[in-house]
Amino acid sequence: MIDVHWVELESIPAPGPEPRGIAWDGTVFWVSDEANKKIYRINPENKKSSYSFKYDGIPAGITWDGNYLWLADAKNKKIDKLNRKGKILNSIKFDRIENYTHLAFYGDFLWHADYSGTWCKINPSTNKVESSYTWGHHVCGIVHDESEFWYVEDSTPALHQISQLLGMNKINYKIAGIPKAVTWDGSSFWIVDGNEKLIKKLKPQKSE
Repeated sequence: MIDVHWVELESIPAPGPEPRGIAWDGTVFWVSDEANKKIYRINPENKKSSYSFKYDGIPAGITWDGNYLWLADAKNKKIDKLNRKGKILNSIKFDRIENYTHLAFYGDFLWHADYSGTWCKINPSTNKVESSYTWGHHVCGIVHDESEFWYVEDSTPALHQISQLLGMNKINYKIAGIPKAVTWDGSSFWIVDGNEKLIKKLKPQKSE
């Protein structure tokens, strides 16, 4: 296992007081905020929210499948498929959803992880769990970078790379603040810091 530190390249102010999830759709960020019960669209160029919509529930983790958003609702115990305007197109009932619930989309499947480190692979065509795994602990955000899964934890703040084959951490990124969510823009990680209320772009730096 390799330990590395991070270099902060830039940051964006969080659009609300309690950010819980972040997704990148190839052009803009989508951030869910628990306190305001809103989903915000953020332009990375001017670092401002140009649009938001209210959500009837408690928004938690959010992800992008290439065409649509998926949002975990901690109040109604479901995962909603949304268009960019906030219209619900489909819902998956899922009892494991809580405030610290996180989503990723990879390989035609929706992935759900909770704070205890239980990950579920969900088929969005059948709305059923195909398999489950135990990876990590104190999970506060998950993402797939087209190669491996990653998660952030808040107990000893870090970004971890998961070996799906071995079910263990391969790389640990030590980070500052209190991570609440993570996404990948194709070249860099962006982590939501719940302490500073910032969305930080990070570059890894191996320890000497």
